[in-house]
Amino acid sequence: MTRLMATRSRRQFLADAAKAGAGLSVAGFLAACSGGAERQSSGGGGDTQDVTFLLDITPYGKHAMFYASLERGYWSDRGLSVTIQSAQGSADNVSKIGAKAADFGFADAGSMIIGRGAGANVKEIAMLHYQNLQSVISLESNPIGDPADMVGKRIGAATGDAPRALLPSLAEINNFDPEAVDLINVEQLAKPAVLSQGRVDGTMDFFTGFPAYQQAAEEVGETVTSFLYSDFGLDIYNNGIIAHDDLLKSDPDLVRRFVEGFVEGVVWTVENPDDATAIMIDAQPGLSQDVAREQLQIAIDHLMVDEVLDHGVGPMDEEKMGFTLDTISKSFDLGREVTVDEVYTNEFTPTGQIPQV
Repeated sequence: MTRLMATRSRRQFLADAAKAGAGLSVAGFLAACSGGAERQSSGGGGDTQDVTFLLDITPYGKHAMFYASLERGYWSDRGLSVTIQSAQGSADNVSKIGAKAADFGFADAGSMIIGRGAGANVKEIAMLHYQNLQSVISLESNPIGDPADMVGKRIGAATGDAPRALLPSLAEINNFDPEAVDLINVEQLAKPAVLSQGRVDGTMDFFTGFPAYQQAAEEVGETVTSFLYSDFGLDIYNNGIIAHDDLLKSDPDLVRRFVEGFVEGVVWTVENPDDATAIMIDAQPGLSQDVAREQLQIAIDHLMVDEVLDHGVGPMDEEKMGFTLDTISKSFDLGREVTVDEVYTNEFTPTGQIPQV
């Protein structure tokens, strides 16, 4: 299995095309949130069911898998006319699915667990980001090689970042004081420039954002390095498909068809990443093809873990989901006890759908 390593200097990337990370927000979790701007609809006609699907954020390279399901007809062949919209982070996504403003969402498991504790009756029904993509990115000239290296350093993060929210958990596992990390508020799109300019020593982000950092660093004669939370004891589930409990009960056939179409799109994308990137660029022409392709490869590399090679795309492991729940419970006051059965189900996922790579 090929894996992108933490330090790379590859082709030039366009920084403004890269987006990353799903926000992990606690305060105002169930407050009203504004809707996403991007919409794409399948052209399916006839007797079909309309479905609204929310991405975590504005679409970029890693989302090619969903556009493959849309454009190759994996949903329309199952009688679904799917509209893709964008949320403003996983917390926003969970809030909207909890309010039944959309049928399905793509959200971080940690945000889903927090939302569940706050009264949003949603759960993960299929997984995509099996390996935790949360990371800290720094310059080679001032490297942050492991979690403890953050002590005394200026670390840029958006206020709702999932890596920021889980810093206490990372600190507990790696025996350092999270209060000794100097957290600096930095907006998501400004992170690469702020790091390359030396205004922070490192940034918290999802690793799929790495290409933008490399581009910004190369412009000032630098390279970047990073470490993944998953390499230091915090290998929890990240983003997967979420839905409301009521939909799972009222129309399980719809749920199953949506998940099957999603899984088929993921498998095809892993096997045909260049073609999937082309589909993504057709749907989102403002993206750079090189950037989108690299971002998609990062997502693929962190998808093809042993769990997927053994069981296929979609199903989740009870022990790992339990670890994810325990980790979130230690970092947040969920307000009540949340059980593992509440936060995920494999009822709707096909088994054995293993990409041939």
